[in-house]
Amino acid sequence: MHVVIIGGGTIGISIADWLLAAGHEISIVENNLQRCNYIDKNIGMVSIHGDGTNWDSLVEAGITRSDTIIAATKHDHINLISCQLAIDYSKELNKSITTISIVNQSEKLEFFNLTGIHTTIDVNQNILGN
Repeated sequence: MHVVIIGGGTIGISIADWLLAAGHEISIVENNLQRCNYIDKNIGMVSIHGDGTNWDSLVEAGITRSDTIIAATKHDHINLISCQLAIDYSKELNKSITTISIVNQSEKLEFFNLTGIHTTIDVNQNILGN
């Protein structure tokens, strides 16, 4: 299975480590070049220096052959747009791409759930334990 992860922060890297250990192929789209270098040095050459809201970056990361996209940035608008691009692409080509998004602001969770994203994770409730 190929998974595109948007965001190479703590959550994105944790997800990447878990997926790699399970034998999956991954790409991480990260807009910070220093973070990309860190990812490539510590995880393997899996980073794409780019913007998760940019179609070209998603294509470079392998969205056209991906089974899943996980939006794991600290910015809800980036997570939402990344997943929407994947949803639109999957509809256009009649291809199934599972979309998973971190939601950083709990008050936005209901909105995210209305957008067609398959799975939403409230970072405050599920990860931080609040």
